[in-house]
Amino acid sequence: MMASEPTFRDFVRQLCPLALPIAFQQFVLVLSNAFDVFMLAAVDQNALSAVSLATQFQFIFDLFLMAFTIGSSTLIAQYWGKGDVGAVQQVITFVMRHTIALSAVFAVLAAAIPHLLMRITTNDNVLIDLGSHYLAVTSLAFVLIGVSQINLCLFKNTGRARTGTIISAVGVALHIVVSATLLFGWFGMSRLGVTGVAISTVVSRAVECAWSCWKVRQDSRRHNAPGVQWRALLPVSAQCKAKVETTGINRTVNAKADPANGSGNTIPGNTGRRTTRTSMSILERDYWRYTLPVLGNEIIWGGGFATYTVIMGHLGTDAVAANSVANIIKDLLVCLCAGLGSGGGILLGGIMGRGELAQARHVGRWLCRSALALGVAIGAVILMIRPLVLRWSLLDAQANEYLSGMLLVCAYYVVGKALNSITVGGIFPAGGDSRFGMVCDAVTIWVIVIPMGMLAAFVWQLPVMAVYVILNIDELLKIPAVIVHYRTHRWLRNVT
Repeated sequence: MMASEPTFRDFVRQLCPLALPIAFQQFVLVLSNAFDVFMLAAVDQNALSAVSLATQFQFIFDLFLMAFTIGSSTLIAQYWGKGDVGAVQQVITFVMRHTIALSAVFAVLAAAIPHLLMRITTNDNVLIDLGSHYLAVTSLAFVLIGVSQINLCLFKNTGRARTGTIISAVGVALHIVVSATLLFGWFGMSRLGVTGVAISTVVSRAVECAWSCWKVRQDSRRHNAPGVQWRALLPVSAQCKAKVETTGINRTVNAKADPANGSGNTIPGNTGRRTTRTSMSILERDYWRYTLPVLGNEIIWGGGFATYTVIMGHLGTDAVAANSVANIIKDLLVCLCAGLGSGGGILLGGIMGRGELAQARHVGRWLCRSALALGVAIGAVILMIRPLVLRWSLLDAQANEYLSGMLLVCAYYVVGKALNSITVGGIFPAGGDSRFGMVCDAVTIWVIVIPMGMLAAFVWQLPVMAVYVILNIDELLKIPAVIVHYRTHRWLRNVT
């Protein structure tokens, strides 16, 4: 436990075991997308553009899933810091129920109306045909992704971030190998193009889902760790419901350190962590109170981002391909920001769950300073690697010219992204303050950036790069309001 006024060394020692595994997990996921982009670019630029547009539907799904996991983290991190394992188990169970229902809806839409979904993003018939086939094949992956991501959320919020990282890394490695095999026809296999990438997505996600479910169950049995009560997800008799509700909730559960997890936190065991009875209705009410504003924020932000892609999709395949590569480069490097935001939020949540609000204030200050330094460093790296990316991009001459300018824009974009990731995406939700981000994104994206972007693209008909610059000023526009809100310290709340 840190002193009342933690030093920077104390801060780093507690943050790194949380942030680095999460950052690496995000990195390998983006790396998987990067391999898909460059492998598809080597085969067919139309295939690259089609898959890029098709994954916008998956992106919308990810927004809902992100809201569910952020809402879960808000409660799990604080109840875990408080020592209430029973509440953690109840939270993860009803979140899994809602996630499976959501995943099933997206899976049915992707399987039933893929052509209609693709027509929203582009008017190019070639891209529509390729992208709709990709969506239909990957429809099953939505349910697999939903289950595995909730399990991974549980791991990283209860001191087992390393476990989630290993599962994600293996899944990504499998996806890359299977994609390359089916895309290029290795080992005597047929060249399946976009279909091969889609099949590898389902295979890798199935492995992640099965492994994460097995690991949750194993930890629950061996270490009394919190896990999903699967019987509670099904219609059962009142007697069974009562049994499920009381199992693992009334008992006293202790904790022992597990150095193999590589985390400063502990997993439940037999020597000290208590469990209290917390009403399921209270937990669900609190969960939706914090999750719905986050969901609104994710829909506002993600809908805006998807609209950016739609605008670019109507500017030609060269613009779409260049934007795809630029996003991959940017996302690979901002993974550290995501790790800092998620890890910082978990660290702050545990501190606030223990009622140590003065400590949380010090940690928040260190997180903001680290985010600014990290954003500047990432921008510098983008400028340094820009010549290499342009040389190896495999894009057409016009697309490569677009990519050159887009990377310059990304260099300043990541500075704002870093600060907003740690505040709006980490610090504020950790204290249950999820409404600010929703309002901030609604104003900057939907009132300012999207109207200007549409006017620039479809009315004024400005060059592609001018439209791209306008569509990438939202993170910078948010900074003044974010700083002012942070300094009010209204986000310092114990939600338990």
